[in-house]
Amino acid sequence: MLVTQLTDTSGLLPLSADDRGRLVRLCAYLSGDREVAEDLAQETLLEAWRHAYKLRDPSGYMAWLSAIARNVCLRHARRHGRELAHTALPTAEEVDALPDVEQQAADFDLEIELERDELARLLDRALALLPNDTRQVLIARYVQETPVTEVAEQMGLSEGAVTMRLQRGKLALRRVLTNDLQQEAASYGLVDAEQWQETRIWCTDCGQRRLIGRFNADGGNGEFALRCSTCSSEPGVYFSQTRMPGLFKGVKGYKAALSRLLDWSDAYYRQALIARSARCVRCGCDSPIELTLARFGPPSMQGVRGVDAGCPICKLTNYESLSGMALSLPESRTFWKANPRIRTLPEREIDAGGEPGLLLRMESVDGRARLDTLFARADYRLIGVHGGGNV
Repeated sequence: MLVTQLTDTSGLLPLSADDRGRLVRLCAYLSGDREVAEDLAQETLLEAWRHAYKLRDPSGYMAWLSAIARNVCLRHARRHGRELAHTALPTAEEVDALPDVEQQAADFDLEIELERDELARLLDRALALLPNDTRQVLIARYVQETPVTEVAEQMGLSEGAVTMRLQRGKLALRRVLTNDLQQEAASYGLVDAEQWQETRIWCTDCGQRRLIGRFNADGGNGEFALRCSTCSSEPGVYFSQTRMPGLFKGVKGYKAALSRLLDWSDAYYRQALIARSARCVRCGCDSPIELTLARFGPPSMQGVRGVDAGCPICKLTNYESLSGMALSLPESRTFWKANPRIRTLPEREIDAGGEPGLLLRMESVDGRARLDTLFARADYRLIGVHGGGNV
């Protein structure tokens, strides 16, 4: 098994079997060569060990490791005189500038890269359902990026005829995605999803149902919403709901969108609790925050502890529950990744070293692993996160 060593000074963390598999898959995806993916993953871990002192934030370990994997795969391609067709990679100078690797990690989202790979596979399936002539013209123009004039010359057609075939081909492709592959296409935002779509994400409240979602990254509202058919059965109750068009730019798929939202939420509300105010995401005005019980929605939502940031100018209100803030923490997301089916237990008031505290516990549905997050009762200050392993 490929693992790194855990030491107090290196900042390196042990890789779980899932993370190891993801690293190998990422190397296969970036290099386009599944036969050497294991070797490239091993080289990535060795590179990380050599430069462990540059990792200043352990919570960003996987993103940092992914950026190193990208550089390793580029060097492999250069050694073998190959081009990487799957993704745009840094220049040779950037590869050798490992002191900048954390900045590279900040610009590289493993979740998004893997979603793109799955999206490419979906489009391959859709193209395979088209007539051969239609498939050929679409691939030549949009996959191989051949100019229309060259496509026309290769196929012995006029440019006008090729343009007409491309228009008809795009319509045919859309019909395939809308009819034959509608559910998968909707999950990547390729077709309109008026109806709720089942996702691959398990509800973290009950751990018994996969979340259903609605996602429109490019529309005017940029809506992203998730619900549990059991926990969110009442109208107006959501696992998560937001409308921020810019937040999901370039994101395809529910898992990647949720990852982006959790990143934003952790940074936004953590800073808001420190500053006692938050910048309005609509107009940029400073909005005072209030530690409050939810005052909106159906009865089951009212009384839920959280942070309310209401803008005095445009009247936009952002609200995040305390359990949502707990789930956004890097430690919680690592726990969730290792245990895809978890449930959140009701919060408990406890004594936290002489001050009132609020304990939120997440546990795997089989009860073998759990994670405790402790907040200060007075100001929701994070006191500590404990557990994460087997009970």
